[in-house]
Amino acid sequence: MKDEMISLETRMLTLLHRAREERDAAARAELNALLRSNAGARRLMARLLADEQAIVNCLREEGIVALLDPAAAAGGPVAPIKLAARPFAWRRALAAAAAGLVVGLFSASLVYGLVMQRGLVNEGIPVPLADGGFESGVEPAAEFVPARTGLWSGDFATLSEGGPEMVPSEGKRMLKFLRTDNRLSPAGVMPSAGELWQVVDLTEARAALGHELAVIEVSARFNQAAVSGGEKTAFGVGLMAFSGSAADAPAVWRERRELALAQADKEELADAEPGTWQRLSAQMTVPREANLLLVQIRAVRKGRGPHSPVLGAHFTDDVRLRALDRPSAETAKWR
Repeated sequence: MKDEMISLETRMLTLLHRAREERDAAARAELNALLRSNAGARRLMARLLADEQAIVNCLREEGIVALLDPAAAAGGPVAPIKLAARPFAWRRALAAAAAGLVVGLFSASLVYGLVMQRGLVNEGIPVPLADGGFESGVEPAAEFVPARTGLWSGDFATLSEGGPEMVPSEGKRMLKFLRTDNRLSPAGVMPSAGELWQVVDLTEARAALGHELAVIEVSARFNQAAVSGGEKTAFGVGLMAFSGSAADAPAVWRERRELALAQADKEELADAEPGTWQRLSAQMTVPREANLLLVQIRAVRKGRGPHSPVLGAHFTDDVRLRALDRPSAETAKWR
């Protein structure tokens, strides 16, 4: 029953978004038809209407507004709805869902991941990330996790302008993973992953956004040239929030199980299509006490070791950070 309610709420929010924001006549008609035929939908919309005067304007079919009277939805006599003047409540519902919160307007919860799949969260505000498109010409440092902000560092990698085997996802350059070790790697250790990191100052990000962060997302595009021998590779992105100074980042990474305030990760096997780029993303709720963020991108050899530290033609490009919440629902730009 709970899953049915979540599905119904998501469907209604989808239709309402399309009807209100995209002026989609088909969505408006479908929403009205749903309200006419489904008593549960009428009860949900009646609660929402109590908080949003303007929604009435998109429920244009004759008789629909009358059906949404709470008494009528419960089977009582139809009476005109008295609407309170609390604007943009349905948008606040979406913003709350985007932040992974329980939506108080309805009797069930909308989970952030479910809403993300339906494309209902706002497009987000970019969070500053140094050289996310690798266009600067500055080679990444091969010195493990960086101890300062503003640069990529990790395992051996290089900037590439591409060639016949691969072209950048965007711009003129991309990053090519070279090895699964770095200048500080212990001798004899044969890791399976080539990883790069960047430390991001959340204090600066909050100041730039002008409000508290709730949910942050990292995304990146990955690709590999044609491989031989059946070797499998995966790509991954990760986020880790912590408190301290940028100089603490290497130690925090080593002891992340104990010291990380929040983490998020996404890994996916590389496909066999060099002509297209795979996009991976991971989202994380940002703790208020976190002042630094560690962003990770990686290419991982799969299968049992030992692995050679030399990677093949594995690439990443277009790394982005964005905040998925808004300081005010009225200023949100919705998909």
